[in-house]
Amino acid sequence: MNYTSFRRAGFTVIELVTVVTIIGILTAVTVVGYRTYREDSNIAMMKRDMADMNMALEKYYAKNGAYPTTSGAWRYRRQSGESFIPGLIPDYIRTVGDVPFGNTASATANTYIYRSNGFDYKLLRLSEGASVSFQPFEIAAIEPELQDPGPPSSPRWGATVKRGWGYWSPGGKDW
Repeated sequence: MNYTSFRRAGFTVIELVTVVTIIGILTAVTVVGYRTYREDSNIAMMKRDMADMNMALEKYYAKNGAYPTTSGAWRYRRQSGESFIPGLIPDYIRTVGDVPFGNTASATANTYIYRSNGFDYKLLRLSEGASVSFQPFEIAAIEPELQDPGPPSSPRWGATVKRGWGYWSPGGKDW
C-alpha cells in the first residue's frame, strides 16, 4: 500500500486565534490613542476660545474704559447664546466659542460664564454640574494660573468643588 500524505490548505485554530488577538490589541491601542487625541484637541480649542474672548474683553475695555457689564449677574453661554458677553459681537470678536463635549442638556453646566460690574470681570469655563469637578484629563491640561482662585464653596454656583478655569481682572478674582 502506498500512502501519500497531503496537507490541507487553510489555517489552524492557533493561527486564527493569534491573528484575532493581535487585531484586538491593535484596535484597543488605536481607540485609546484616538480618545486622548480628541480630548487634547477639545481642550486646546477651549483654551483658544477663552483666550480670544479675553482678548476681545481687553479690546473692549481699551476702547470704552469699562468691561461689558452684566450688572454683576452671571451669564451662561448655553443659556444666553452668543450674547452672554454683551456688546462683544461683531465689533470685538466674530463669534464666541462653545464647549465641544460633555453634558449639553443643561443651560448652566458645561459652559462658559461671564460676570462684570463694568470695572472688573470674570470669564470661566464651567464643568459638568454643581457637584461634579473637572474630568482628570481636562484639569491636568489647564495651567495653574488659569484655575479659578475663588473659594471651593461659593454662592456664585452653590458648588462644593472648584469647577472653573479662565480669566479675570484683579477685582473679579474672588467672585
